[in-house]
Amino acid sequence: VVILYFDAENNKLDTRTCTPESGSLGIEVAECSIAIEEESPAPETPEPTGDTAVQITELTPRGIAARAGLQVGDVIVAVGDKRVS
Repeated sequence: VVILYFDAENNKLDTRTCTPESGSLGIEVAECSIAIEEESPAPETPEPTGDTAVQITELTPRGIAARAGLQVGDVIVAVGDKRVS
């Protein structure tokens, strides 16, 4: 699964690839609103239109998402080719 997320530290969209082993990425999320104004969007990703996303609130230590480099506070914009809403 390719996850498009907003990297607030570097003020850019980025992607991470996760391979769920049991159908779970090992994250908990909460809905949030964002406004993305980025100069160079990540390649081959859905257009980040709209302002609805989810923010990672909990992350399973050594879980799929953690091993892929996602962190608590990251804002997920799309999963695969589907925008988060």
